[in-house]
Amino acid sequence: MHYSSMALFLKRIYPLIESLIPFLFFGSLISFKIYYFAKEFDTVITIIQIMFSIDHSARGLNIILLRPEVLNFLYAIVVIIFDAVIIFSYVIRLKPTGKGGRAQGFWERWYPIITILLPIVTSFTMLYYPLPRINDPLFHLIFQSQNLIYFLIMAGLFISFLGCFVSIIALWKLKRSFSLMVEVRQIVTTGLYKYVRHPLYVAELIHALGNTLLFLNSLTVSVYILFFTMEMIRAKLEERKFLQLIPEYAAYKARTGFLFPKFRFHYGFGSDPYDA
Repeated sequence: MHYSSMALFLKRIYPLIESLIPFLFFGSLISFKIYYFAKEFDTVITIIQIMFSIDHSARGLNIILLRPEVLNFLYAIVVIIFDAVIIFSYVIRLKPTGKGGRAQGFWERWYPIITILLPIVTSFTMLYYPLPRINDPLFHLIFQSQNLIYFLIMAGLFISFLGCFVSIIALWKLKRSFSLMVEVRQIVTTGLYKYVRHPLYVAELIHALGNTLLFLNSLTVSVYILFFTMEMIRAKLEERKFLQLIPEYAAYKARTGFLFPKFRFHYGFGSDPYDA
């Protein structure tokens, strides 16, 4: 009797625990990033003041913005905003469409979570427990000069910044339809979603590519290829569920690209052959 009462209690509180996990997870990420932000703030401001006192021109400003410390600082700000938008979207999101709209089974519930955690865990692992690059074959192949190392760091920071920025734009448009798992809410067909069906995943892949360049070694390249593959499967799972539950999704799918916009080419000055 006691066992059945405990099982019933756990069954009742499980939805509450499940709904709190994203808040705790992304809240912890924000806290860590704010801590990093505060720790680096004085250093970055000092660098900016010193360099700006040397050169007040536009060229001097460009040099300041291209400093790794400054670009990394700006990137940290954008990442904090992105995590905050995730929490906000999670709070205001709509309920799934009917019973069938909820995530069910491993592939719809836990597979997306594993996909999300993969690049996050890899980045934190590389940040605090970096692999000895001296024994990595990719290190010997690529890192042959200080200029190339600097280029990869700057490219990694810029691409990460770009990916995170686009993620914010896509997520803000998605907002009330946002979901971590494979769930169906209302279709979003405006903004970036007017042209591609998965702009948020594209932005996440760009973001992850930047992080891969920052911690470039054989492991991170392998993880990125795995993450790319898992994101594609996740997107296909979502599309299958939308097609099953929302009939108009088929028309939306036909006129938009999967990851890139569909380009229609006009021949001469006549009508579009696709409209025939």
